[in-house]
Amino acid sequence: MKSLPTVGVDGTIREAMAAIDAGAAEISVVVDALNRVQGTVTDGDVRRGLLRGGDPHHPVAAAARRRAA
Repeated sequence: MKSLPTVGVDGTIREAMAAIDAGAAEISVVVDALNRVQGTVTDGDVRRGLLRGGDPHHPVAAAARRRAA
């Protein structure tokens, strides 16, 4: 199985968009510095965030779905 693209938790929405575009699943996994999953961000999450007035240079956390604790 092919791995999903990742973006760092300190990355931007634009970086998440590039990661999503590079993969085929329309999703990127948000990871911390130790590569632990912190959440996910999908094409739809990014789109909704931008439509709410988000900026591509804002942190990916503004659009990401947090991992359940």
